[in-house]
Amino acid sequence: MWKGESDYGQQPLNEALHPTAWSLRSCVAALPAAGELGRCVAARGLAVCMIYSEVGGNDFEGLTMTAALETPAWLIYERCVATFAVEEFGGIETTITSNAKILGEISGQERQIDVLVDTRWDARTDGRIIIDAKEHADKIDINDVEAFEGMMRDCRAHHGVIVCTNGHTEGAERRAEDAITITLLTFEQALKFDWAFKPCLGPCLTKSGRKRQRGMVLWGEYIPTGFNGLWVIVQTGKCDGCHSFHVWCWDCGVRFIVPNEHVVKCDCEEREWASVPESPESGHVGEPQSIWLMVREGGLPIALDRRPIR
Repeated sequence: MWKGESDYGQQPLNEALHPTAWSLRSCVAALPAAGELGRCVAARGLAVCMIYSEVGGNDFEGLTMTAALETPAWLIYERCVATFAVEEFGGIETTITSNAKILGEISGQERQIDVLVDTRWDARTDGRIIIDAKEHADKIDINDVEAFEGMMRDCRAHHGVIVCTNGHTEGAERRAEDAITITLLTFEQALKFDWAFKPCLGPCLTKSGRKRQRGMVLWGEYIPTGFNGLWVIVQTGKCDGCHSFHVWCWDCGVRFIVPNEHVVKCDCEEREWASVPESPESGHVGEPQSIWLMVREGGLPIALDRRPIR
């Protein structure tokens, strides 16, 4: 359940603490070593819906049946593909973002990526993978592959994956070559992956209009980190609507949101969490590449996750 500002004392980053307290440069040395909700198939031309996963209970508190029924088939499929990416590429060394927004290197324009797989601890792009979810009635053809290849170059992706419901032409497969993988994943197959999404703990689901179609958090790996000589386990996630970081702190047992450029306290006594954009104030040199999720408790901040922005 979402805790409001009065509960967690959310404060804008620039008002809560002096920027040097959340210096990205100072944290480098501290980086870690390393059932009502049923399922049915959503298909074109059919008035059918899929209410995410067979988990139910309080995890889906706030996700109304109306909101689920209004979720379009393409968005359900996109989230299924993100869950597929977690199983295929997830790990403590990677961070996976659903509905990512990054600045194109060539175009200088914001590019939307269905699923972005990137390194967790730094902004290197030599392992970057972008994934495009194609919920199309027709097969993927050469034009689709070439458009995607251009997007890969603009996004500095090392590899690309096109996931589609209805297959591809022979020409598309030949054109893809080694840099692009085309994967056939029908709706029925996509729904078999363990669902990795939960509702946003912020205001996403309360907004009117198209925003109601967004606002689900893709949860990632469990991350061990050290405080005062003790190991702590946390899980992190990112909302595919407002893009805010989410945290599950095992010590206090609470899931909560860390709004962009804010500092939040969980139910642990002295533990603070912050969403920190790269900037000269945070010790970053050069063009900003990421927004970082950081935590500290009586010492240097520790980086836990990042959201790439270029």
